[in-house]
Amino acid sequence: MNSETPGNVVPINDSVRIGDSETKTVRVDIVGEASYQPALDRIAGPKSEDGVSVWKTAALTPEPANAYDKNAVMVTIDSLKVGYLSRRQAVAFHAMMADAGLQGEALTEIKAHIIGGWRRPSGSEGHYGVALYVPEIVASRLED
Repeated sequence: MNSETPGNVVPINDSVRIGDSETKTVRVDIVGEASYQPALDRIAGPKSEDGVSVWKTAALTPEPANAYDKNAVMVTIDSLKVGYLSRRQAVAFHAMMADAGLQGEALTEIKAHIIGGWRRPSGSEGHYGVALYVPEIVASRLED
C-alpha cells in the first residue's frame, strides 16, 4: 500500500472514544491484499479513473487452521477476507488478546480505509490497499 515496510504502525491525528476516555488512533497497514482484489472490488468497486477512498468496518480474526502460519490473523470487511496482519503483528495480537482473557476471540469494529483501485484510460490499473485505524493502546501492543 505504501513504500514503507508491510505491517507498519503509523500515528495519525484522529481519535476514538473507549468508554469514558478518548484515545488517538494509529494506522496499521495490513499485508496480502493483492491476493484478495476480487473481494476488495466487491466491497469498494468498481474501479474508477481516480481510484476509490472508502471507509468500512473490519474485524481481526485468528485463523489457527491457516496452513502457512498457525498465528495468522485475518482481516475481514463485510465478511470477506481482504488480507492479514503481518506475522509479527499477529503474534503480538494473540498475546494482547490472551492478556485480556480473550484468547482466540476476534477484535471487531475496527475502522478500515480502502484506497486505490484505479483504472486509467491508458489501460494502467492499480490494486486496492487497506489500512486499519486502531486505538493507540492496541497499536502499541502490535508494535511488540
